[in-house]
Amino acid sequence: MPFQAVPDTAAVHFRATLFGQLIENILYFTKAGGFDSAALADLGDLADVWWNTSVMALLSNQYTYRETFVQDISAEAGDVYTTLANSGEVGADSSAECAPGNVAIAVSLRTGLAGRSFRGRNYVSGLSMNKLTGNQFETAFITDIQAAYAELLDQLVESDFVWVVVSRVAEGVVRAAGITTPVLVPVITDIFVDSMRRRLTGRGQ
Repeated sequence: MPFQAVPDTAAVHFRATLFGQLIENILYFTKAGGFDSAALADLGDLADVWWNTSVMALLSNQYTYRETFVQDISAEAGDVYTTLANSGEVGADSSAECAPGNVAIAVSLRTGLAGRSFRGRNYVSGLSMNKLTGNQFETAFITDIQAAYAELLDQLVESDFVWVVVSRVAEGVVRAAGITTPVLVPVITDIFVDSMRRRLTGRGQ
């Protein structure tokens, strides 16, 4: 799809390597008045610390972090910011072998509004096998992942940034510009394993 502007919005890419495959998670944030280079850096540093403190504490040591990349997506040539502060760090969980790269847990991002345009998802991979029983995640692990994402909302309270879901399409029609809706709560809606085929070695980026 050609570039589509999303006003006053930045995309944060959490980039890592798992079993030789480049993978990433993307979250979106708005700021009143938009993002200058200083605001991008502030957002990137905040997000980098959160991911490497809260999320990676739950991931396998086979997951290796590369960088946090932030881009102003309000314009095609928007400013970018990269931090390598935690580059080379690995997940904290060495308790078991890591599940295959496609194995993921889905975090649903709820906004309080109904419809596909007003909810998002984030898929977390790099999970140790002892967090699974068959095709189901352990209840305690689900609670921990959900809590880790909830911590991001807490950390944003004192900032100028708002975590949002971006909608680019409405009823099959591409919007002239993306729209955003604030995330109210991250939830995990079921206990079953999800699959991200592009995270298998050689399938994705």
